[in-house]
Amino acid sequence: VVLHALMGMIHAKNPRSKDGRNPFKEDSLPWAAWIIARLQGWCDMGKDTRPGYITLKEGLRVFEYQVAFYTSLKKDV
Repeated sequence: VVLHALMGMIHAKNPRSKDGRNPFKEDSLPWAAWIIARLQGWCDMGKDTRPGYITLKEGLRVFEYQVAFYTSLKKDV
């Protein structure tokens, strides 16, 4: 659920840009890794570049904060 919400936020920021589109099959591991890398600021720009482990680690940290925030909102409702 959180990944789908984040994907919507990424598309809302760059609806027409090429790097704003996740090229992977939805709900797959590469799809999730792409979203987590984008949270850290990585963008593909069509160069066939891959995010490094530091980018993924920092993106995962941002993702964990957002999941904690989302779950705290769900508890309050």
